[in-house]
Amino acid sequence: MNRRSLLSVLALASSAGCVEHPLPTLRGDVTRKRVVGPAGALLVVTEDDISVESARLAGDFPRERERERGNTSITGKQFEKLPQVEFRVMIRHGNRSYVDDIESGETGEYRTNRSVFNRLMAADRIEFQIDLVNRPSLLTLSRVVRTGRVERKWIVGTHRKEPEGGRKRPKQYELLNDSEDEIEANRSVLDAERTVGAKVGAKLRKRFDTLGYHLAIEHDGRRQIYRTKRPQFNRAQVGGQRTFEVDGEYGGQLVRYLSRESGR
Repeated sequence: MNRRSLLSVLALASSAGCVEHPLPTLRGDVTRKRVVGPAGALLVVTEDDISVESARLAGDFPRERERERGNTSITGKQFEKLPQVEFRVMIRHGNRSYVDDIESGETGEYRTNRSVFNRLMAADRIEFQIDLVNRPSLLTLSRVVRTGRVERKWIVGTHRKEPEGGRKRPKQYELLNDSEDEIEANRSVLDAERTVGAKVGAKLRKRFDTLGYHLAIEHDGRRQIYRTKRPQFNRAQVGGQRTFEVDGEYGGQLVRYLSRESGR
């Protein structure tokens, strides 16, 4: 069977729901992402730069935000300004795509949806599936991996107080702040320790309505804030380099740590 016939069979099987996905997962590195309109590119994001070509978006992405380069998302409000656009992601392949005949080491650009576009950052290492019918399209992400240096870690507790005759108003307390310069703790609830044990974590959950563990991680000059859970928070060392998997709508949830070798 030739390649064209094989693709026809695979596409028919996929669209008929006969199989979940008939081909192996693809791997690669994100080198660029773009928002493209009928007249050309409106926004181009690489590791080193954010290029805004649309006057409608110019005010949303100031060029002086150097530390945020390579890390741009499109919100719902911004999307309303952009009728008839496509979200595209350029990927340097780590294995061969038999569907689009792209060899390992070569690059391919894929259309995708706003959710996938927002979740990805330039330089991400990803595993993904492509659409066999509407080609070339990135259909889903099965893994997004990043490497960076931990700049800061902190914990925020939130009380939702009920005022008389009104709605609950949240009040936030920074319980721990560990940075490269110093470590500060709210000593009414925590000692100046860089980790939180299970017993202390349980006490904090009883005392506050919500508890947030946060990490600021630098990726080659680009800074990203992540939410995480207590075990991952405890394992993060300020100044240390970590490779990890992310999830969430904007790729802002640090899920688990990986060894650099298993980062694929």
